[in-house]
This record gives sequence, structure tokens and C-alpha cells, in this order.
Amino acid sequence: MTTTSSNSAVTGSPNGSTITTKVDLLGRVTSYTDVWDTVTVPAYQARVDRLTSVTTTPAGGTAAVTAFTYDLDGKSTTVKVDGQVYATPSYDTYQRLASVAYLGGSALTGITRDAAGRASGQSWTFPEADTVTETVARSQAGRVVQHKITRGTETYTSTYGYDKAGRLITAKIPGHQLTYEFAGTGGCGVNTAAGKSGNRTKLTDVWTAPGQAAKTTTTVYCYDWADRLTSTTVTNPIAGANTVADGLVA
Repeated sequence: MTTTSSNSAVTGSPNGSTITTKVDLLGRVTSYTDVWDTVTVPAYQARVDRLTSVTTTPAGGTAAVTAFTYDLDGKSTTVKVDGQVYATPSYDTYQRLASVAYLGGSALTGITRDAAGRASGQSWTFPEADTVTETVARSQAGRVVQHKITRGTETYTSTYGYDKAGRLITAKIPGHQLTYEFAGTGGCGVNTAAGKSGNRTKLTDVWTAPGQAAKTTTTVYCYDWADRLTSTTVTNPIAGANTVADGLVA
């Protein structure tokens, strides 16, 4: 089975901006050709449908092969690129991912988990570089409310807040205080109650660059009754950023 799609013309593409996808009778992609005539061919393990390799061949270029091996439980044991082992995962006694060794000496050295078995932290090591650790704190519902990254003596902390519907409404990350709104009434566009459908109607970004005063940028989103984005309005954009309105770059 072959499906072909033509998108808006991509300048310089050799095949008229046509994307071609081939699938087998099981619905698996067997070949994908992009607008640059780069061909990607996946291969699968018989009977269990595991991906065993992906061969990517650019137009007029040399094929690159990424291959995967598995243990008897179906867990990945190696990832190879053109025959060279790039990643080797290992697992704990519960058969959960515990670490990954990478070509060149970098490694995911450990994963910590909470009482519910959810990942709560991980550590990375790099040749001749600081160890990087990440930890997260979760709400009772499992949502991440704090994320902390430590590299050497530096620590960066981000915090997140949610409304009663579980939607992200605040995010405080290094340099930025973000606020998200989901207006149920008074929104812009045809659908003035787009927020009731879960659509984000406004984003406020209070951005503070090192040594500079805070700057506030707001983006308002408008929707139609099919919940499709129809326009955006950006107020006080960051210098050099594109302002997008009605699908066009201003």
C-alpha cells in the first residue's frame, strides 16, 4: 500500500514537495520518502513486530543504518549505527531501565524512583565534564510540580502549577515566569468560549535577562467553532522574534 501527499512547495526540493509513504498489510511503515528524496526504510522482527533497523539514504548519498537488538523479554540491549555500538542499556531486578552507556564515555548512570515506581531523578556523567543530576517532585495526581537540575555547583529549579482540570497554568523556569489562560468567556475570534474546550487563549511571559529589567510579552490565541487556531496576536515581542497572525509571518 502506498500513500502520497503533496504539501506547499518547499524551495529547492527535487520532487515537487511530495512525500511518499509505503505500508504493509499490517499497517507498518515500510518506506518513507521525504521532499528531498531521502528514503527511510524500517525493518521489523518477524512475528513480534519489533523494529530491528532503520536505513536512511539521502538522495545521491550513502545509506546509514541504525540497528536494534533485544533480549528475550523484548527489552533493547544495544543500539548500533553502521555497526558501531552507540548505546547499551541495562536494567534493574524489576526489569526497569537502570542505566545506559554511550559511545565516547557518556552515561546515564542511575534512575531513582518514588514509592509508586515513577521516575523521580536521574544522573548523567560526561568525559571531562560535570555530573548532571535531575530530580522531580510530583503532586498526588502524578503531575510534575518541581524540576531541579544540578550541574557541578550550579542548580536550576523550575516550578509548575495546574488548575482543577489538570491544565498547566503557571511555570516558573530560569529567567521566565509563564502564565497560561483558558478563557471560558470573552475570548477572541468566532469561538469566544474556546477555553472551555481546553484551548489555550493567552500566554504571558515575564522574561528577565541577566542584568536587565523584566520584560512582559503576551500572546492571545483565537479559535473557530471547530477549535482550530485562526489567529494570534503578540504584544511586546522579544526583539528578533517573528510575530505570527492569521497564519502569516508579519
